[in-house]
Amino acid sequence: MIRSYSIVLFCNTMNDWINNSAQLFIQNKIVPCGLGLAYVSFGPCKNFGPRTCFFGYTILMGTFSYGFYLLVAAFGYRKYVLFRKPPKIKTTWTICGCCLIPTIIQITTALFSLDNEKEVREMVQRQEPHSDYSKQAVTGHLNIFSSLILLKIVHIVCMVVPMYLTILVIRYQTLQKIKTSFTMSSTTKRLHGQFIKALTIQSFLPLFGAFAVLCYIPQQLGWIDLPWANHMILATASPIPIFNPIATVYCVGTYRRAARKILRFKKQHFHSSEGKPIGTVSYHSVGESLTI
Repeated sequence: MIRSYSIVLFCNTMNDWINNSAQLFIQNKIVPCGLGLAYVSFGPCKNFGPRTCFFGYTILMGTFSYGFYLLVAAFGYRKYVLFRKPPKIKTTWTICGCCLIPTIIQITTALFSLDNEKEVREMVQRQEPHSDYSKQAVTGHLNIFSSLILLKIVHIVCMVVPMYLTILVIRYQTLQKIKTSFTMSSTTKRLHGQFIKALTIQSFLPLFGAFAVLCYIPQQLGWIDLPWANHMILATASPIPIFNPIATVYCVGTYRRAARKILRFKKQHFHSSEGKPIGTVSYHSVGESLTI
């Protein structure tokens, strides 16, 4: 069961890694401008041109949406294995791949929605006349109601609520099945309980996305016009890829013990190598650390 479920965890981990890398690469500030929407990039991507920054941003938004789909798939997996045998590895890979399809569509449509850089800069200058973004990469859209950009925004903004409700329903059904099952061993119940505990913590992660949406909508509608509020749109969603793996490792005993062994081995290996001259290796010390 853990072997096939580890595929979901692997996809989640890779998604979180790409998310963190994209955030470091672009370091975006979102600037709603009435009917328009601009992205100001402060990260290393600006050295490669505005289009590179915009591509990094579309990948970042794609990882957020894919993470939500994977979270629903993880809850669905826990419910599925209560009634049937764990799915085959190939089947699990296929499900994770299917969850990627909406994200690919979102990224593809977004890449064709970029407007002229000069016109976008003029729009941002009118919105924030006291800001100087001459050294930053500026990209965006002059009208968010164009079909391509509207499709992306609707997908990101409107997916949070239905997915969160789906997660709550599946979680409730799974917990009820575990509580009323008389054929399940105590070990299996404990393992399911650990996974559900981790998923329960992870189920709160979409709330960060909801906060990001709540920060974005008032600014896009012109209700709030504060420079610091622009940074809050992405900042509120940033903790998602950080807390996601921590919840799994902390709550699931199998992964927690594995993490402790790795940390203990590294700590013992470090202490056994202290005081050794540079260029020498103590095979005795390494051997001892391996056998502990």
